[in-house]
Formats: sequence, C-alpha cells, structure tokens
Amino acid sequence: MSTDSLDAFRDSARDFLARDDQRARMRRLREATPAFDPPVWRAMAEAGWLSILVPETLGGLGLGLAEMAAIAETTGAELLPEPYAAGVQAVAALAAIAAEGEAGTPGGMSAQGLLAAAMAGEQVIGLAWQDQPGQLDPATDGQLAVRLGAPDGTDGAQPRQLLQGTCRFVAPGAGADGWLVFAGSSDGPCLVWMPADAPGMTRTATRRMDGSLLATLVF
Repeated sequence: MSTDSLDAFRDSARDFLARDDQRARMRRLREATPAFDPPVWRAMAEAGWLSILVPETLGGLGLGLAEMAAIAETTGAELLPEPYAAGVQAVAALAAIAAEGEAGTPGGMSAQGLLAAAMAGEQVIGLAWQDQPGQLDPATDGQLAVRLGAPDGTDGAQPRQLLQGTCRFVAPGAGADGWLVFAGSSDGPCLVWMPADAPGMTRTATRRMDGSLLATLVF
C-alpha cells in the first residue's frame, strides 16, 4: 500500500480518536476493571479495525500488517486505553482457524461464528501464548508449558479436553470473553479456545504502570 494510503488510515484513526479525550479516558480507567470501555471496543469493530487482517472471504477487510500498524501507531500516540494490538492479533489467529474449517469451540459455537462475533465487537478475545518472562516468540511444541490432554467427559455435544499449564502476560487481562491458548498436543502445536468462565481455569490480573491489565492464566 502506498504512503498516501497509509496516511489516509492514520487520518481516519485520528478522526475516530478525536471523538473523545483519550488522555482523560486513560486517567479515568487507570483503576477500573476492565481498563477499557466495551462500547468503544464495539465502535472500533464497526470501524473495521478488528477485522483488518481477516481475509475478505471470511468477512474481513483483507488488508495487511502495514495498515494494522498505521492504526496501532496512531492509537498508541493518542493513548487509546483499549488493547487494540492484542485484539486484532487474536482475531487474525481465530481467522486462521476458521479458514481451516475447524468444527467448533468448547462452548459449542463454531469457529466461524466466534470469528463473526469477535469482528463485530460482540465477543472480546485475547491470545495467550507466552509462558516465560522475556519470551518473544512462541516456544516449539516440545517446549510448550501448556499442554492439551486427552478428552475428559463432554461439554455439550463436544469432548472437553483439558489444558494443563500456565500462560503469562495475557491481554486483555480483564473484560475478555475468552482467550485462544497456544498449546502443545499429541498432534503438534494448536490453538484452543478457553471461555473466561471455563471450569478449572484461574485468572490473576496484574495492573501495569499505564493502568492496563495483563493476566496470568493457570489451567
């Protein structure tokens, strides 16, 4: 995409952010839980920000990292409290699952249905992949701290598979409807959808200096 086109993305993001005083919002939300406003999240979704990396065949905008980075750069400069980068990455990961025709999630919703809800801002999702401090890349399958065990009982019409392990520095740390968890399995690395109210999972949120929240998920 040309520089002029990226500048147009930045200008559009500035217009969106100018609807409110983002610095005042950040001060107001510094001690709040969650540390962002769900109505603003839905407005971001309506603007297409969350679906920017999703292929058009799945209902997204079908754009790339340059366009996403232009929006992320602008939201960072304006101190937008909503965890945009974390959200758009999680939606992109979910789109990869939906593109493969994955049958469903532990809650019974299809991957395509969950993707549509996430792109609309009706479901707030995050990506949980980091298990060690200072880790910059997902570990290889043999080193993954989170493992997907054998099916144990049922959850509705689907087998309930047990995760074991810990994910750290997970965003959003509060206010998410669930997380895609990067785990190892007998078939290799995989992404597993874990609703926020999943039994057997505990979440501990830690507030950062900017007021945002990161979670530690223990399975």
